[in-house]
Amino acid sequence: MLYTLENEKIKLTLNAKGAEKRSIFGKKHGTEFLWNGDPAFWEDRAPVLFPIVGRLYNNTCRIDGNEYKMECHGFAQEMVFTVVKQDETNILLRLTANDYTKTMYPYDFVFDVSYLLDGNDIKIKYSITNAGTIDMPFAVGAHPGFMCPMGLGDAFTDYYLEFAQNETADILRVRTDGFFEEGSIPLLKNEKSINLNYGLFANDALVFKNLKSDTVYLKSHRHSKHIKVQFGGFKYLGVWTRLNAPYVCIEPWTSLGDYYGYDGAFKDKPDMTASKPGGSFTISHIVSVYE
Repeated sequence: MLYTLENEKIKLTLNAKGAEKRSIFGKKHGTEFLWNGDPAFWEDRAPVLFPIVGRLYNNTCRIDGNEYKMECHGFAQEMVFTVVKQDETNILLRLTANDYTKTMYPYDFVFDVSYLLDGNDIKIKYSITNAGTIDMPFAVGAHPGFMCPMGLGDAFTDYYLEFAQNETADILRVRTDGFFEEGSIPLLKNEKSINLNYGLFANDALVFKNLKSDTVYLKSHRHSKHIKVQFGGFKYLGVWTRLNAPYVCIEPWTSLGDYYGYDGAFKDKPDMTASKPGGSFTISHIVSVYE
């Protein structure tokens, strides 16, 4: 089922399945900022990632001596969330552990996703509560695709990413199968912008760790329409597209997918968040669109 939030600037459409954004429509000039899900390139639009980000090696996680199977980016994107409350500019969607989720992830949890419109901003909050009696490791992240180009007759290569601060930053090594490997690759040297081209994504995503900036912009050299993503609190930022695809994803993550060959315990994956029984974890990011 689809739900709509709207203010004077934005009309936001959401799907109860996956708590996924389906449209970010700018009302000033009628600009669609969110990727349209064309299956010729990528059928998703903005998946919510939980309880993993990325891929598990052999799609397997090991929890308390048992093995569980889970597909890339976890199961939240496939589940139907319940609407807890909604008004014109605000919605709270909830996913609760059930017998099906426990075949992949044997924990009792409550996962809340909320969206709030405030002027040009879409404020997105993830809240995870451990409703069980044992420690619960997890990761959470966002995977929104944005139109690139934005329908103005320009090209993908007219666009660039601009960070809030100059960065000297490497990207993590990612294999063509999506798994990580040891080491990093220098990309930015006291710079704040990256001109987009498809060659950047020849292997897979650009993945940054611990950037100084908490904000990144998607801009064009040819016009003033742009998108801002504020991701403070997230340790990782992924940027991804496919060859010749007219979108780019800007993805805040708390953790990573597996390194190639990883066969350790789920709780020991890099940067997993561990919630104590009864404990909660909350993290937010903001997507802003400007016409």
